[in-house]
Parts: sequence; structure tokens; C-alpha cells
Amino acid sequence: MPGRILVVDDQEAVRDFTRKILFRAGYEVALAGNGAEALAALDEADFDLILMDAHMPVMTGAAATRRIRALEGPRSTIPIIAFSGDEQSLGAAGVNDHIDKPFTRAELLAKVDAWMPCDAGAPPAGAAEKAGGQAFQEMCELMGRPWALRGLTKLTAQIDEAFGPAPGTHDDGRLIGQAHALVSLAAVLGFPALSERCSTLEEACRSGQGVEPAFERAKVSALGVRAAAVSLIADLKLDAS
Repeated sequence: MPGRILVVDDQEAVRDFTRKILFRAGYEVALAGNGAEALAALDEADFDLILMDAHMPVMTGAAATRRIRALEGPRSTIPIIAFSGDEQSLGAAGVNDHIDKPFTRAELLAKVDAWMPCDAGAPPAGAAEKAGGQAFQEMCELMGRPWALRGLTKLTAQIDEAFGPAPGTHDDGRLIGQAHALVSLAAVLGFPALSERCSTLEEACRSGQGVEPAFERAKVSALGVRAAAVSLIADLKLDAS
């Protein structure tokens, strides 16, 4: 099941921008225009994460957060990430983290990955992206099957290099280059979700924030894509024989 996220902001442009980023990453998204609407949304559905603006009419983010923390049951512990605002007052209200405006796609997804419960999240890229989909077929027609075979072979090697079993901690400097290489190659070969995850991982490594959750999300996607790539390689070799 994809994770469900409630986005609370009084600015329609911010809501739409945030929703589009999260939707493209595979999350289910609901919107609210202020704290009161957020509380009403919580009465109607369950959410895994809330993104809450700090300053809103009707009910501020801090006031809404205090009301949520006073609820009974699991809803009182939903992780809440605030948009900007005073960190000290928001922390006192019960906010778990914050992200400053304006934020980039990678910054937002890194924060979301860090706080999304382990049993919820966007579907792995390997599951969402079927092997040999339309983008891959179009690429084969344009570049030829030998080129596709070389590209898929290179993709599996890059995935093994970046996400294969290795003792110790990650070398963030090296991981930046590995993730960057996968961003372009995965997109060209028809795996846009893996490209998106690796872009988020690259940005997390550069900023030094949220590296571990971004790495784990990208790894899950990469291993799924690797299995699909191995299947495609076998099919291409069979066609060539």
C-alpha cells in the first residue's frame, strides 16, 4: 500500500506543487487549507504523515498540531513535518521536523522518506515499472536492441556497485557519483521511478540530510529494477539467437 500523506497549507500553489511531487513519487495525497480542515480530514481517513504549514488563517499549524497530539489512539502519534515557522514553538506543539520554504523536490522527498513509517511508503520502482514497458520499447526502436542490451548490462552493473552488499557505512562522496550516474541511465532505459529515487539520494548526500532513508528507498527500487533488467537482457539475447 502506498503511504497516505495529508498536505495542509493555505496557499493553493504550495498545495498543488507539493501534491504533484508526492503523487509522482507514488504516494496518495489529500489536501487541506488550514488546521481546522486538517482535523476534519483526520476524522474521515487515516494518514501516515502530515505536512503542516505554520501560519494559516482559521487555525495555525501549531494549534492544529496540539489538537492532533491530544487525540486518542494512533492518530495522536502521526509524524508531522512543518513548513517553515519557528522551530522552537512548533517543537513545543509536537511537530517532529520542519522543512523551509522554498524547498526542492529532492529536499521534500528526503524529509518524507525519513518520517514515513517503515510499513508504508511509495511502491518500489521495480514493482511499479513493468519490464519492457512502452518507454523501453520506444527506446529499442530508436536506438536498436544491441544498444539496449549494452545499456541494461551497464545498468545492472551500476546497481550492483551502488547497492550491492558492502560492509560498513556508505561513502557519501562516492555515492553521489553512483546515484548521479543511475539518474540518467535509469530514465533513458524506461525506469523513471528509480531515476527519481536516485536523484533524491544524490541530493540527500550533497546536503548531508536524510541519507540513510533515501539510500534504503533507492535500494529497494534498484533491486526491483535489477530483476526486471535481468529479465529483459535474457529476452534480448534470446531474440538475437
